[in-house]
Amino acid sequence: MWALGIIIYNMLVGYPPFLASDYRQVYNKVQQGEFTFPKELEISYNAQSLIREILVQKPDKRLTLDQILQHDFLTSNQVPLNLPLTFLTSAPTPDYIR
Repeated sequence: MWALGIIIYNMLVGYPPFLASDYRQVYNKVQQGEFTFPKELEISYNAQSLIREILVQKPDKRLTLDQILQHDFLTSNQVPLNLPLTFLTSAPTPDYIR
């Protein structure tokens, strides 16, 4: 579950949550559970909540896979069942996203 939290953070932010200039600082940040979300990015409350609830130091306090699948981040957003083939070559239009 921990690795999933790292991957989700990385996908949303563009770099790992415990990024530091050397491995010792990374290790210390991981041990302390010290990470933040960049203020310049608009990351939803539900996304931040999910990541925070996964990247908990004590494994028995982390969300389970079933809890992750029921989290608001995954259940409150509409996800289309399929996408037009044109999306392979161009971005979706704002009208389609709404």
